[in-house]
Amino acid sequence: MKINYKLVEVQRFGFAFNLEINAKYCELEKILGKPNYIDAIEGINPFPDNIPLFKSSTQWRFKIYDQEGNELSPIAFTIYDWCETSLYEEEHPTPDEMRNTSISWHMGGKTDGDREFDCHQVYHAICEEIERNRS
Repeated sequence: MKINYKLVEVQRFGFAFNLEINAKYCELEKILGKPNYIDAIEGINPFPDNIPLFKSSTQWRFKIYDQEGNELSPIAFTIYDWCETSLYEEEHPTPDEMRNTSISWHMGGKTDGDREFDCHQVYHAICEEIERNRS
């Protein structure tokens, strides 16, 4: 079944990490469109000095629909880079450099339902589409 993805505005925090997708930014953009956010998301440093950290520079938040536009899951999904850029650690590539390489993007969901099951279905659909596009 073909899944359609629609970007949605949802709260920035509270998504639970489930899986990693190895891909380039352009491969995900081809499937999902432009990300909701291309900026730094300020996190809280768990260490005593409490210096703000920037843990993600790029993030898609989306829901999934069938061909007729019916929502397939109540879950809002997210795909994002996690601690991959110089916003987090100076030695890492800049966000623009990171977007030109293949990285392990984090994928998660936000709901009270069976998030893990739905994340695996969406993960496989996105990975299959990436592979088709690479062929």
